[in-house]
Amino acid sequence: MRPVGDRLRRGFRGVSSGILVFIVSVAVFMILSYLFINIISILQYQSTGYKRSIGYSALHELYSLILDKRGSRVYLFNAGVSDILVDKLIAVASGGETVALNPLEACNSTSIPSQSAIECSPAYEYTAVVTVDGVAIYPRSPLRKTTIEYNTIFMIPITFNFTTLEDLREDFDIDPDLIRYPRPGDKSTRGLLGLKVLRVPPGQDFVANTTVSTETPGIAFGVAIIGYDPSWLEDVSTDPSTPPRFRIMVGSPGYDGSQKYYVGGRPNPITGMGGRVHIWNFNGVVKIYNSTSGNYIACISSNPSDCSGIGLSALGVWYYGTTDLGLRIYINGYASKVSFFNRISSTAAGETSYYPYLYIGDVDGNSIPELVFTTEDAIYGSNGYWQRDYYGTDDYYCPPRGSCDNLYDYSTVPLVLKLNKIGRVLGSPDGSINGSTYAGLLLYINLFFHDNSYPDTRQLEDNERTDWVFKIMIIDEYGSNYTIREYRYQEICNYHKTRIVNFTSDNYFVKLSQSIYIPLPSSGKYWVAVAIQDPYSYERGSNGVYLNDADVTVGMELIGVIPFYR
Repeated sequence: MRPVGDRLRRGFRGVSSGILVFIVSVAVFMILSYLFINIISILQYQSTGYKRSIGYSALHELYSLILDKRGSRVYLFNAGVSDILVDKLIAVASGGETVALNPLEACNSTSIPSQSAIECSPAYEYTAVVTVDGVAIYPRSPLRKTTIEYNTIFMIPITFNFTTLEDLREDFDIDPDLIRYPRPGDKSTRGLLGLKVLRVPPGQDFVANTTVSTETPGIAFGVAIIGYDPSWLEDVSTDPSTPPRFRIMVGSPGYDGSQKYYVGGRPNPITGMGGRVHIWNFNGVVKIYNSTSGNYIACISSNPSDCSGIGLSALGVWYYGTTDLGLRIYINGYASKVSFFNRISSTAAGETSYYPYLYIGDVDGNSIPELVFTTEDAIYGSNGYWQRDYYGTDDYYCPPRGSCDNLYDYSTVPLVLKLNKIGRVLGSPDGSINGSTYAGLLLYINLFFHDNSYPDTRQLEDNERTDWVFKIMIIDEYGSNYTIREYRYQEICNYHKTRIVNFTSDNYFVKLSQSIYIPLPSSGKYWVAVAIQDPYSYERGSNGVYLNDADVTVGMELIGVIPFYR
């Protein structure tokens, strides 16, 4: 064991449970306000999504009050997300009697704004504050070891407002081979494997500044992700009249060539085992067609009149479109970049990178781009073609025309993203956090998850392996990493519905808002990192049946970090 391991263990023991209880109880209340309000100020995103989030926070996380004594001065600090209108102060006077005071008898204000403090007389011991609504708030006293200074507590927001995947490398120190554009013949790409891997077809590359369209009424798709392009989010923050532009990823199972994309007027048929198309900075219209009803059920467009008469927005993630629900996707417009990734035998191509599996865009319309990783392509596990009940292989699809496709793929190496912005904001150019200065960090993150294991009632029986799909960890200066929190498939697979049919009243996934305290050892340099992976390969179970590979979708929306000094 390296010496840093001993320091780490001693550091974890050195952070008392009292500090953890105080920090979590106080900071969870204040974090929502800081996160949403400060990010709005920093990024200048004035969206209804933020307003809804703040409104929700105000209803559910109302008040948190801290009694802070510094020398001969006493402050009441409001760490909650709502202003406190004080009706009475309950206090113990110097003689020991309990008194009810009007606020101006003891303090310099009758209200305590959110994230602000008022000064009060040191002649009393304050036990409670009664608001004008009749709510009693019991102030907490901070432990001496944790320094709270109103001018130094702040939120570090981390978002994924990147126009290209390559931009992720500098801010998150990603291994370049894991996000390299997977051109034919490039043996350095690595990260994912399967029978056939997604790569750029031989002789092709991305097409820039071109028209892109599909046939009418639409073409086959297995999974489609439709969101606002990050570049448009930047533009609209300064000019609200800017017409929307979109980022689109479409995964298609194999077909007989009758389904085509048209890029610059040239047809690109869907053949073989299918593939994926990525469309950047798209200006045009996207519609979802229901072949059962014979009409378009959802739409989004740079020109709102294109969606006249269609009430449902196409923004979001659509699973198992043509393969299960009789849906097709129609696209018509202009894009700054279009890339195709077809399935190529892994014996010839080796591994592929995460590039074809990653998406950056605002899929829920709240002006914050998500980073989405998905290995889902076509269909859920129990689709009745090759599977026996819930056993078999997910993404094994037999189209009406063409041969059956085994589309399984899995991670061979996790994708690790170092949150370098934390250390850089704190003054370290290399992104590290000094353990001798900072006792710990409170990390707040929004996640969502989906998988193609079905039925939902038997997902836990579906895969005998227990492994994580998302992880939060710290990395020391020697490269050793220490897990803070793992999210395993068996833990989060029940947070969503695999298959839905009513798109007006249901969602494929729910957003998980998680807060995690990360203690730091008292010396050394550390980086906070998050990691994602699909750990489930096509493997034989104990009963001799090949189990499905539980393809997953993992999304991160935003990360907020509050540092705490020693």
